[in-house]
Amino acid sequence: MSELITLINYIAVSIFGSILSAAFCGIGKEKKQRNLIVFTVGVALIIEGIVYYFYGERVVHEFYPIFAHIPLVIVLWVITKRFLSSLSSVLTAYLCCQFRRWLALLFTFAFKNSDGLLQIVQIIITVPFLILLLKYVVASVREMIMRPAAEMWTFAIVPIVYYLFDYSTVVYTKLLYEGSYIVAEFMPTFSCLFFLIYVKQSTKQEKTRYRLEQEKNAFEMQAKQSVKEIDFLRKSQEQAAAHRHDLRHHMQYIASCIANNQNKQALEYINSVCKEIEAQKVIDYCQNETANLILTAYAQRFEKSGISCEIKFVLGRDIRISSVDMCIILANALENALNECKFLMTQNISTEISVNGYEKDNRIFIQISNTCRQNVLFNDGMPVTKAEGHGVGTKSICSVVNKYNGMCSFNTKGDMFILRVVI
Repeated sequence: MSELITLINYIAVSIFGSILSAAFCGIGKEKKQRNLIVFTVGVALIIEGIVYYFYGERVVHEFYPIFAHIPLVIVLWVITKRFLSSLSSVLTAYLCCQFRRWLALLFTFAFKNSDGLLQIVQIIITVPFLILLLKYVVASVREMIMRPAAEMWTFAIVPIVYYLFDYSTVVYTKLLYEGSYIVAEFMPTFSCLFFLIYVKQSTKQEKTRYRLEQEKNAFEMQAKQSVKEIDFLRKSQEQAAAHRHDLRHHMQYIASCIANNQNKQALEYINSVCKEIEAQKVIDYCQNETANLILTAYAQRFEKSGISCEIKFVLGRDIRISSVDMCIILANALENALNECKFLMTQNISTEISVNGYEKDNRIFIQISNTCRQNVLFNDGMPVTKAEGHGVGTKSICSVVNKYNGMCSFNTKGDMFILRVVI
């Protein structure tokens, strides 16, 4: 009877671990995958039964990794194409089996020398415990297991170390029960050490994730704002074109005023039309509409601020980067240059800005120079500032440049800050 209970317990734990391993890997929706898992488990159970019948429980226990774990890892690897995820799934399921055994030990603590009762309790709690894990734990573990290998090692190390420790000190030897303090204290010590490492690593990743999220939000806001500026400038250009189209009507009105000796009214009308057209004028710096509109907008801001600016830009109509990305580069660079020059003007320092751009061999070259304060701080080639809310513009530029596998540099020469971009 006891042998039958032991055999049933082996079947229960095999099914428990297999279902849990497959669930951790996200397998079970496709019939072909389910059939492959069932076939693998079925073959493993048949082999275990044969070995148990001829050689006994101890041999089954010692060779269980060869009968059950290794084939299951291989099958999951074939299905998912992810070895570390498959290995982690099986070993994490093995780790969960320890809870099953411990709960049974806790329940039978009052009964001494009752190994049969222990296995019966394990069999009884298998299904309820599996349901709880599938409902509350599997989704979180699956999310961890499906992360890139570089991130997964911090998760996988615990089940791997526990598996090796359990088989080396319980199955193949009895070191854990022989009273060796070093062996007995290994897993608690390792758990404490790994807990501290995991907390540190998790905190670091959380900070990085938060920073990237903040930068992403800032980039999106800047992109949206840039698109709004382009739309505004495009409408201004359309209005200017409409004024040119309506020139005939303006001339008729002016002619009517002159014919009726209303010269003052005619002059006032001419001045008002000229001012309106001038305010909406878009200078043709280059053929590219996006670059042209942004350069025009900032040239007007430079002029209003009294900043000397020289713009030489030669770009074709169709370029290899999107309008939004071109807008992010130019708008951020010119905004930074404008802010720096405005600050210097408050210190009675003469300022100037130079903007150059051209296209060659399907590459875009941009250089923007502006007067800057002394002792500009750099960190890993990036200008840094302690002012809150600043510094995002340069990161936005680098993000776009990296997107196109380009290059950018920030440096100073004398009293000039120079940004160079190659995309």
